[in-house]
This record gives sequence, C-alpha cells and structure tokens, in this order.
Amino acid sequence: MKNIFLYISIAIYTLAGSAQKPEPKRYNFAHYTEESGLLSYQVNSTLQDDEGFIWIGTNEGLQRFDGIRYKNFGQAQNDSSSILSKAILQVLLDANRNFWILTLDGSVGLFDNKSFTVEMAQVKVKNEVLLASLTMPKKLIAADDGTVFLLLPGEELVTYNKENHEFSADHNFFNPKPEWKIVDFIPQPGTKKLWMCLSEQGFAVYDQNTGQLSHNDNNLGQEIIIEHYKNTTNPNKLFFDSRGRAWHVGMADGLPYIYSYDLQKKEVVLYKYGFLDQVPRHHEIHQFLEQHDGNIWISGINILAKYLEKEKQFEQVHNGYVDDRSIEFIVVTNLNEGREHNIWVATGNNGLFRFNPAEEFFTNIGHPSKLAGKIGTGAPITFIQDLDGSVLVGVWNDHLYRYDHNLKPLPLAIKGFPPNEITTVVNMCRSREDGFIWMAVKNGIYKYDQQKRQVKFYQLPNLKSRIREIEEDKEGNLWLGLQEHGVYKWDTKKGKVNFEKGISHFTAIPEVRVNKIIIDSKGLVWVGTHTKGLYVLDPKTDSVVLHFHDRATNGLKLPDKMVATILDYNDSLTVIGTSTNVLLYNRLRKNLLSLGSNKTISGFIRSMEKDSTGYVWVSSTAGLYRVNLQNRVFIRFNRNNGIRNDFFIMSASYVMPDGRMIYGASESMVAFDPASVKINTSYPVVNITDFKVMNRSLPLDSLLRLKTIELGPNQNSIAIDLSTMSYNTAYGIKYKLEGLDNGWEIADKTHQLMYTYLPPGSYQFKANSINAEGVEGTNPLVLDLSVAAPFWKTRWFYGLLALLIGFIFFWLDKIRMQRKEAVHKMRSNIAISLHEEVNTALSQINILSEMAKIKAKSDPTKSTEFIDQIHSKSHNMIIAMDDMLWSISPDNDSMEKTVERMTEYIDALNNRHNTGIEILVDDRVKSLELDMQYRHNAFLLFKDSILGLVNVCASQCKIHLTLEKSNLLYTMQINSESCDMQKLNNLKYRRDIVKRLNATKATLNLQVLGNHSILELRIPIVH
Repeated sequence: MKNIFLYISIAIYTLAGSAQKPEPKRYNFAHYTEESGLLSYQVNSTLQDDEGFIWIGTNEGLQRFDGIRYKNFGQAQNDSSSILSKAILQVLLDANRNFWILTLDGSVGLFDNKSFTVEMAQVKVKNEVLLASLTMPKKLIAADDGTVFLLLPGEELVTYNKENHEFSADHNFFNPKPEWKIVDFIPQPGTKKLWMCLSEQGFAVYDQNTGQLSHNDNNLGQEIIIEHYKNTTNPNKLFFDSRGRAWHVGMADGLPYIYSYDLQKKEVVLYKYGFLDQVPRHHEIHQFLEQHDGNIWISGINILAKYLEKEKQFEQVHNGYVDDRSIEFIVVTNLNEGREHNIWVATGNNGLFRFNPAEEFFTNIGHPSKLAGKIGTGAPITFIQDLDGSVLVGVWNDHLYRYDHNLKPLPLAIKGFPPNEITTVVNMCRSREDGFIWMAVKNGIYKYDQQKRQVKFYQLPNLKSRIREIEEDKEGNLWLGLQEHGVYKWDTKKGKVNFEKGISHFTAIPEVRVNKIIIDSKGLVWVGTHTKGLYVLDPKTDSVVLHFHDRATNGLKLPDKMVATILDYNDSLTVIGTSTNVLLYNRLRKNLLSLGSNKTISGFIRSMEKDSTGYVWVSSTAGLYRVNLQNRVFIRFNRNNGIRNDFFIMSASYVMPDGRMIYGASESMVAFDPASVKINTSYPVVNITDFKVMNRSLPLDSLLRLKTIELGPNQNSIAIDLSTMSYNTAYGIKYKLEGLDNGWEIADKTHQLMYTYLPPGSYQFKANSINAEGVEGTNPLVLDLSVAAPFWKTRWFYGLLALLIGFIFFWLDKIRMQRKEAVHKMRSNIAISLHEEVNTALSQINILSEMAKIKAKSDPTKSTEFIDQIHSKSHNMIIAMDDMLWSISPDNDSMEKTVERMTEYIDALNNRHNTGIEILVDDRVKSLELDMQYRHNAFLLFKDSILGLVNVCASQCKIHLTLEKSNLLYTMQINSESCDMQKLNNLKYRRDIVKRLNATKATLNLQVLGNHSILELRIPIVH
C-alpha cells in the first residue's frame, strides 16, 4: 500500500511540475576511471591532505593521486603495518591532522601518509558481527577538538581513546538512553555540542560545557532545534552551515525531504522540500556539503544539486551522458571540496568526478529551433545587441533568434519577415543612422528599425552569389563581401532614392570568396579574401591602398593566401588572422610581426575579438585562444575547459557592450566574460612525489629532510616524479640539474624526469612552476645531491696510482740501467778478453819475429817456421777480432744469427780441410733469447771444440744442437778410426777450452764407442 502511494505521488508530482520543472545545470566534469588508473569504479570516499594529494578509498584499495599518477596501497602478506582490508569505506583527516581509515569490514586504523604504514586501533562494540558485516553502514566522525567517533547507525556510538588506542563506549562523553537508536551523529562546529539524530525520537544533544543531555522528553538546554522539530520522528543527515542554519533530511511517505532552520534569525528556511519535480524516480539524500564560498550542495542516490539562495530551491546537476565532460551516476557516495575549491564527486558505480563551479567560465547555449521544435543543429553565425539589451542571433539555415541579457530565449517580435519562409540572416552591422541595423541575407538586405521592431527588405538581384559580409563605412556606404564574387559597394548617395541603383561591383578586388570585412578607426576598409590575401581600400577614392599576399614585399608578405579574420586593435596596430597564423601589422612602422603559427594554434583560425584588458581572443576549429600581444603567449580553451563544442565558425563573434563575448560554434554558441577568466593567479610549489634510484623508490619523508642526498657510485641512475598538486589548472614545470643540464628544460605532460647516468660529482636540482603567461613561481624547489665516485676515481686512488706509476717508472729505469750496466760490463768483458787475446798474440808474434830475425841468417829453416807461426797467430787474431766484432753488432743480436754464424763456420772448415761436418739445429734453439756474452762464449766453445776435432783428424762429424732442460747441448758424433786418440782425449784439457768451460760453467764429455766417438758439450742457459 505504501509503495502504491509512493508511485501515485511520483506521478502526480511529475504531471503537476512538468510545466515549471527547472532545467538541470550542466557543469564541466573531469572523469577518472579504471582506464585512467582508478582501482575501481566503486569509490567510497576522498580527501585532500595538507600536501595536496588526493586520497581515494575504493572497494579495491586505497589510492593516492597527484593529478598525474596513482599510487596504490593495499594488503601485504606477512606485513602487519599494511592495510588489513582492501575495501576502504572512508578516509578522514581529524583536527590534529591524523589520517584515519575505515574499512568495509569495520577495521579502523591510523595511516601514516609518509611511511605508508597503518596502526590498527582496537574497536570494542557490543555486536562484533554487525561491525564486521559488509552491509552494515558505519562512519567516522571528527570533532573540532580532535575527538574521533565511530558510529554504527541505529546500533552504537563509540569514542576513540588515544592512550589505549581503541574505540569504546567506555570513552563516550555521555550515556545515551538504552532505547535510543542513533542514526546520525554530528558535532556542531564552533561549539562543544554533540548532536544526535534518533530514530522515531527526533533530536538529542549533549553539551560538553554544561554536561546537559537534551532531548524531546527533557530539553534541559532549551535547544531551538529540539523544540522546533519536536514532532519530527525520523531526522537524519543533520548539518550546520557557516550562516548558522541547521539542515536535515526527513522521510515522509517513502520520500526524502529537506528541512532547514536559521538558528540566528529563528526562522524556517526550507520546509519539506522535495525533489520529485526534478528527479521523478527513486532518490535518496546522503550528504550535505558547504563550499568555502558558502554554497550548499547535496548528494545521494540520483541526486547532486546546488542550493540557490535567492530562489530558495535546489538546482539539480544534469545526470546523464552528453559528452566526455558530463556526469552520469546512480549514487554519489561522497562529496569533498579540495584546496583549489574543486568538488570531488565519488560515485558508487562510475568512478570519480571533479568539477569547479567557480571556474565555469563558458556558457554553452543551443538555440531552440523554430523549424525542428527543439534544440537546433544550425550554427550561430552573427550577433548584435538590440536597443533593449537583448541579443539578436542569426543561425545558418535557420531563422533569426532573440535572447535576453542572460542569453535566455525570447520571442523574436520583429515584423516584416516572410511568415512561411526561412530567413537566414548571415551577417549584421549597426548603421551610423541611429536606431537601425543592417541585416544581410542570401539575396538581399534587411534594414531593421529598432524602435518599431520591424524590417524592410531590399532585394539585390544583380549579385552573382550570396552575401557573406556586410559593413557600413563612415560615409554611410555599405560594403558587401560575397561567397564567390568579391566585393560589392552600395553608395548611400546613389541609392538613397532607389536602393538597387546604389549597388556596383568593386572590380579592384578579384572575384573570390570574401571571409571578413572591417572598417578601421581611420575609415579604411579591410577585406580578407579566401585566396588573394588582404586588401585595404580607401572608400573616398575607391582605390586599393595596401595589398597583403603571399608574394608581396615591403613588409606586406603573408605566410599563406587566405585571410580568415581581421581585428582593428588600435590606431597603429591591426591583427591579421590567416588560415593558421596570427600576424600583427604596425601601420606606423609598416611591418608585419608573427605572433603565432600552427605550432601554437591547433585547427584553422576563424575569428578574433579584443577584450577590455587588451587580450585578443582567437577562435579556431579546435578551440579558443587568449593571446597576450606583449609576450606572445597563447592560452587555449576547449572542451576540457567547458566549451562543449570547440569547432568555431568563420567570422562568428561579437563583443557585447558589457564586455561579454559571444562566439559561434557548430550547433551552439559560447558566451563568457573575459574579465572573469582567471588563469593561474597563484604559483603552486613543485612537489617531489617519488624519487627512484636504480628504479627503486626511496622514502621521501626522510629523503627530503637531508641537507644533501648522497648516492653511491652504483646509484647513478635516478627518476624524479614531480607534481604541482594542481588539478583544475594545468601548470608547466621547468627544471634544471646544475652540473649536468646546460639550461632549463620544460617537463613533459608526465612530469617525470629520467637521468639514466649521473657522473660522479655534486649536483643541484631546481624546479619551478610556470603559469599560463610563462611567469615563474616565487618558491622554487631546490634539492642538493651528490654521486660518489668509485674507488678508482677517487683522489686517494689517483694519488696511489701516481705513486705506483712513479715506482714503475723508477723500476723500469732501474732495470734499464741494470741492463745498460750489464751490456756495458759484457762489452767490457768482451773487450778485456779481446785485449788479452790480442795482447797475447802480439806478444807471441813479437817474440817469434825476434827469433825469426835471429835465425834468419844462421838457420833459415827455423826462421821460416817462426814466420809461419807468426802468420798463424796473426790469422787467428784477425779471426778472433772478427768474431768479437760480429758478436757485439746489434744486427746479430739473436740466437738465430748465431746459428747462421755456426753454419757458416762449418762450411768454411769443410772447404778448408775437406771434411764432412754436418749440423742439425733444433728450431727451439733459434728462438732462444740469450745475452750477447753468452752467445759469444757458446759460439767460441762450439768453434774451439769443432776446430779441435778437425785438428785430431776427425774428418767425418755429425753435430746436433738442441735444448735439454735448461742446457744448450752440442752432441758431436765423429768417426774416430783415423784419429789420434791421445789428442782426442786431451781435447777437453786444452787451456783455452778449459778457460771457456769455466767461464760458462759448461761441461765437455767424450765417449769412445769402437770406431765412433761422441763429444757432448753441455752449456747451462743463462737469460
């Protein structure tokens, strides 16, 4: 029965209120979804902390959002300091700035948003099963003094005790009556009063100052609310605003109603205010929110509305998908205002939304088409204000429309238009004749008498194509720009009696499409064409004064052929818009200056207007730009800023007398007050939101307290995440790492900086915010850091290395000197040996020569023998000197050369004595690196041994030269059949051979095997 009554009520309210049903307000929302990084579409709570981070409690965990990146927190196995339940029902900052978390299963904890750990509090309630129930409502409530309460609506209220770190009824300030069911609980701001909404029993309040508990049965404190709402049985959602008004929700016949009472004026503000006229379906009210500016908002199931103070009614926000800047929801779970005065709207089914009512600069207006009987699809292309302050709007392929000062539709109320025809007014201009407006249509001109509210039509059959532009010069002449055939002029003198006779084709301009005509402050006519540039005409002489085009010189050259729009900025400056360029022409200096191009402007330029502060507003097919001529800064506004259709129309713009601007877009028009568009008036501090070393995040809280961040030699790769904590306005960030970056850089949209390799050294990182005008913030971020060098790049290592290198040089020099000394000693020994041999040989020669001289006469035969001996001695001396000189020659400083010398010597013996000596040399011997004296002694031993064998008649001999361990081994196998064995045995005892054996520590052994003998010469190798 109750449901039937509810449905009947809805039907009655729907029918009765359909005529006065207020239009829902459309705001510009930013939408955060799982695709953008949100953990879940079911968002339960949000808050903004003191640093500016947005904390989001979802059914899938806790998130921190900095405007760019999300950081997620949830359960961690075997970590008692992590969040013990992933479903976060509520996040709350109390008066002491403690961060509280309430989970869906009733767990409560203090969360450290620096170390990201949680300390769970004990919760003592009568029914723990209800506390843990996922369907049981529960909420945390914070008082002004920092006290925190936990309410299980209709069941129990418990208070937090810091010493015991627990919630318990034992810590409550009062004892509620056992029969009371507390459905809501609210500390009254600025007082010590704790209010309760009681099921079936109205209101109750406990005054901590007096200790009095007031309620319906005993209003000890004479509380006005209790007295006024004494007969109210089921109040809920009690709320106190800053104006001293108390708001609450009451239920009647299954429907929610709002009640409001002014405690200061002691009067009713609202009584039983319902929403059936705006929300003719199931709806509930769950929350009140007061913004910093005093605006009151409510939210709940199918409800999000703002209270209009003057009208004393709530204006519902349009709920339903229109475009990507609209909002669509079933239930709003939480409203929260951030420090930028954004309202964060958490929904239980569609993620998180953000909007800023105070920064809804642009009003989007669709025209109610007379043809379609609904919002039309034609493009508003021309605007002008009438005498009464209303605005006339011409719509392409549609009629002329009238709007009031607030741009609400009004009846056109103009006589003279054909009643059954589409009269498309394509352009309008004000006449110099007071009270008249010229209106151009496709095939003629209407003259509108503003006083009489009627028009008179002048048909122009001789025009070759339709009219696009109309302007009246200072002489009263009309200039018409056509679609395809250039410019026509209507001469006011010639056409005064017969309008048609005043029209003539202005042949100085080619027959091309005309995009824009303006009359400047000096009376010159500026004509922008589609393919032939820009013409400046003198209407008095009908001559072309200037022609700007893509092939011009003398400061008149344009970057392309098309001129879309022109703006007479002041007496000396004209702004020219081509297809993608904005140019500034200085009429005094006669030069063109580029203000912007397709690098700064998206889309094709459509129209331009100047506001009262000197900014130029440029529309394009991709947005609206505010241009500062002084610093050439372009600020773009598009659908992200509330312009629902940012595809603007050619030459469709107008500045109203009060400074507001209207721009025509496809299917709608956009109106705004440039003076209210406040952009980046503050300069936020750049925050480091993450600091990674070798791809591992460091704890920021302790890191930023360091005077200098010191990194090890293996920690030379860092990543820094930055954020301005600005969510509503986009700020740029410029940064520089002094010691590495040559100049300032602009961070990309991610605001993430990567330094993959930092050489050892000291650095200073600087970052600052930049507003839309390019102005830097006043409080830059400065961070000192250093990267330690590896030990091989430290000063002490370089010093040690220098000492080592010095020692090596010293050692090498010492070895060099030792070698030099050894070579010198070797050469000295060789020289001494040579000296001894030569001296001995010369002495013997001298003695023999004396004896030969004595015996020359007495004994010639003996004298001849002495002379032969002298010859032999001198020959041997020459050979010894030759061997000595050969050995000390640098060209023969190898064992291979010594072996060649041995071979040559054997060949000489074979030739001289007709012997058959053969030698076989091991290749290993040739590669030996032996000093010069050793090679010389080895050669002489070999030579003396071979010569001794030849002298004892060893005519056949085979020699094998090889290595055996660390010895150079000469093995000589001889046929000793015809040898003098006595001489052969005595060979190793010869004085010269013994001397050389001792000098080289060599051994000489003889083995006689029948007719063969083996002579073995073993010389130890000394390197």
